[in-house]
Amino acid sequence: MSFDLQNFFSYPIDLLCVVNKKGFFYHLNPAWATFSGFGIDELRARPVLDFIHEADRKRAAEAFKKDFGDEFKSKPYLNRFVCQDGSWRWLEWKGKCQGDFWYCSVRDVTREKENRLFLDQIQSAGKIGGWRIVVQGMKTQWSEETYRIFELPVGSSADLHTGFGLCPPEAQPVISRSVADCIASGKEFDVELPFLTALGNRKWVRAKGYPLFEGNRVAEVYGSFQDISERMSLSRNNEILLFSSDLGLWDWDLTSNKVFYDQRWCEMIGYRPDELDQHLSTWESLCHPEDKVGAQRAFSAYLTGASSFYEVKIRMKHKIGHWVPVLSKGKVTSRDPQGKPLQFSGAHVDFTNFQKMEDRLVIQQAIATESSRLAQIGEVASNVGHEVNNPLTIVLFHLEKMEKILGLGLSALDELGHGQLKESLQKQKSAATRIRDIVATLRMISRRPTAIEGPADLLEVVESSVSLLEEIFETGGVTIKLDLPIEACWVDASSEQLQQVLTNLLTNARDALESSPFKEILVRVQASAEGFSLIVEDAGCGIPPEIHDRILEPFFTTKEVGKGTGLGLAIAASMVREMKGRISFESHLGRGTQFKVLLSESNAKPVPRLDQALDERTTKTEEISKRKVLIVDDEKEIRFLLRDLLHDSGYQVVLTSNGKEALQELRTSSFDVIVTDIKMPVMNGLQLVEEIHRNRLAPLARIYVMTGGADLKAENLEAQKLKEGIDGFLFKPFDHKKVLETLSLL
Repeated sequence: MSFDLQNFFSYPIDLLCVVNKKGFFYHLNPAWATFSGFGIDELRARPVLDFIHEADRKRAAEAFKKDFGDEFKSKPYLNRFVCQDGSWRWLEWKGKCQGDFWYCSVRDVTREKENRLFLDQIQSAGKIGGWRIVVQGMKTQWSEETYRIFELPVGSSADLHTGFGLCPPEAQPVISRSVADCIASGKEFDVELPFLTALGNRKWVRAKGYPLFEGNRVAEVYGSFQDISERMSLSRNNEILLFSSDLGLWDWDLTSNKVFYDQRWCEMIGYRPDELDQHLSTWESLCHPEDKVGAQRAFSAYLTGASSFYEVKIRMKHKIGHWVPVLSKGKVTSRDPQGKPLQFSGAHVDFTNFQKMEDRLVIQQAIATESSRLAQIGEVASNVGHEVNNPLTIVLFHLEKMEKILGLGLSALDELGHGQLKESLQKQKSAATRIRDIVATLRMISRRPTAIEGPADLLEVVESSVSLLEEIFETGGVTIKLDLPIEACWVDASSEQLQQVLTNLLTNARDALESSPFKEILVRVQASAEGFSLIVEDAGCGIPPEIHDRILEPFFTTKEVGKGTGLGLAIAASMVREMKGRISFESHLGRGTQFKVLLSESNAKPVPRLDQALDERTTKTEEISKRKVLIVDDEKEIRFLLRDLLHDSGYQVVLTSNGKEALQELRTSSFDVIVTDIKMPVMNGLQLVEEIHRNRLAPLARIYVMTGGADLKAENLEAQKLKEGIDGFLFKPFDHKKVLETLSLL
């Protein structure tokens, strides 16, 4: 189909033109002369950019150049075009490039721009501000009116954190959920929420949001904020919402027991308003039975004046069956002339997100605690080689010395004298005991701390912790001094948690002494009417007064990046609270800091030591001699060691090297005690215990497991103890007295 292009251009329609590559009008329709006041020849005689406003010229040139580079692509451009009378008109250009020419349709949008400006003025008068979020990068943009609504300086930082931060905590889930749903599924939202402005003024704002799609995904979310404080102040719902700060509204007529549940209230538990009866019985049927009494008690306390507010956390049953945690808040909003309550109104706040946050915080705290513990183990482990090798050198030296003397015969032994031989043996025993104590301390610090209460010997924890840390600290020039009472100090606490608390406090004190000339830490234990106080003092830099209130907060630290996580003191404070204790501190700049941990004295009596037990025990030697013990261990020397020890104490002993041999003995003989190692060939100790209980081979025997490992939970012994009936543990290397003490308590 052909047509006359010249006649088409002469039609008095929108502005049509053809622009050549040199940037001049090549052809224009007559409408241009009518629109601009210039003649067609005048328009063609000058470059197009001469007619464009100076502020728009650069952008127009770039757009013109880009269109000639992208053939057949079309994008609209806006700029201002000068007319013969000197006025400026807004034009929207939309064209296509083909060959050496740009074919363009141009529209005068001046009236639209003026209307838009007029609309902006109206929005300002109506207290309506705009906003937009670019999903990629979550960049946020606010209009000037939005800044004014929230009483922020125009142009200041505007991001999601700032916007959400202006919401009270109970309203934040509403706006965050609305924005998240809009981004995820393109769901529009229209909510009314309370806000606290930057100057602390409370306002009610209507927030509306709309998605802008790019393909099948939401690329932007834009919308408006409208200040509706004046309207809300005239509404009775204002009183309800200001008090309850949520949209799940309920309004209870105390006379008829009819209750209005709004749409949001119903949505929280998966219902539409038309699916629920507007009556108190609906709440009663959906509230968790265990929470109903507490809610009724809180309501009665509010009505009788025993409480100034009604607020209770309950669980509501969702339509699909699960329980939704809800914070219910309300107040009396209407009374009769005599003051009798007529109307009780309030709201439900969906507490699910807050509950998840609490759960995540618990998990994060556990992870942080474990990380701190592992860091301490790493630091201690790096020093253990030196700690063990020193006493081991002493043992080997004296053993070689004795071996040489014994090789020279009895005459050399007589010349040496029994005194020197005894001294050599004592030195070996002392060194070996030192190695055993190091291993025992490592076992204690590597166990995961539990909140199980003791009793725990506070002095033993202090001494073992300091003995393991003091050499590490001394490499940095820091010494630890002790000021401890003579008598034992038993407290209701976990030894593992106490050890980590003390380690964290000592590490913090050491770091505080980095720039101090007096590098000494004092650890004291004092008795008081409330229990025992563990005190750690340093003469370091001190804590500035302005951060005293934050020093125990998680992740708060004044140390340089990479030198502290801000978790040490927070974990210590948390553990002290778990042990029902109190932690406090005093600090002065330039003079040092004192941390004090107060713990309750334990009323429980610890198991008496063997030397005390022997005086109190009435068991006769003949009775002990009747007791039969089965030893199961693949290490021959360990078997012989236990046999000799128990034989000397009057026990009958049978030795086996693995679980399979032990089962054969148990099928033919009865035993009072079974002592088994964990790691053995053929059948290990836990498999043996399982078989004993499954086949009821020794229903009356007490079962003890031996281990040289540091962490019980790593071998799942705690769970096994409860499940399979293990009666206790014997840790290698053995303390003879403790072995006999354990077996003598049968």
